[in-house]
Amino acid sequence: MARILMIEDDDLMADMMRTHLVEAGHTVRLSIDSAAGIMALLVQQPDPVLLDLALPYLDGQDILEAMTGDAATSRIPVIVITARSDAANKARAQAAGVDDYLVKPILREQLLAAVDRQLQVAAR
Repeated sequence: MARILMIEDDDLMADMMRTHLVEAGHTVRLSIDSAAGIMALLVQQPDPVLLDLALPYLDGQDILEAMTGDAATSRIPVIVITARSDAANKARAQAAGVDDYLVKPILREQLLAAVDRQLQVAAR
């Protein structure tokens, strides 16, 4: 299954998502802020990244833009999972190259389907 990097600062949300992903057979590494997330991204080279937009230090949007501008990380699928449901944030993330955009709260089925979609695209 997949090696997933989750960059999420909400403990309850992170625990819930990690439980669902591990039960589905995935390996999950959690980073609770943007600085740790960037370091883990470079070391781990995950299959997809689950990225919150509202993070301490750097905004998740800044991480997304840095990823898409770097050859080492630009091909890693990014699934944004955020409470920001407005069209402006979604459009900004899409312009930066996000692969999927989910709005919290999310259901187990939504999470697993989004991860599966990105793994299928990457396998092609």
